[in-house]
Amino acid sequence: MNTIPLQILLVEDNTGDAVLTQLALKAANIYFKLHVVDSVKQGLDFVFKRNKYIDTYTPDIIITDLNLPDFSGTKLIQEVKQTKRLKNIPVVVMTTSNMESDRMKCMELKANHYIVKDMDFDNFVDNVQTITRYLPLAL
Repeated sequence: MNTIPLQILLVEDNTGDAVLTQLALKAANIYFKLHVVDSVKQGLDFVFKRNKYIDTYTPDIIITDLNLPDFSGTKLIQEVKQTKRLKNIPVVVMTTSNMESDRMKCMELKANHYIVKDMDFDNFVDNVQTITRYLPLAL
């Protein structure tokens, strides 16, 4: 097993969804450290190592909701994908929105994957585990 855990940034304002995501990742047998923030501003501070996140790791993957209290998750996608040193970090959108316009906007901004949250726990776990294909290291 790799001695350095994968650094996963989760931008999610729903505590229940954050806990479910963590459980789903654990079920995938991934060695990871989950960093959870609840706004786009905090997510951007994390990836750009600003304010209280100066000494943090660069995430190996970012999972973001779209509907956040300050901005849409599309702002996070756009900022990450337009920054040379960050643009190769996979960004996965995990949202309740099944609107095709939201999906298309995220894909235009170069999101790597779009997952509609499922209320069924088993389906939720299966959906979260699909992101393992974007992880940079072998499981």
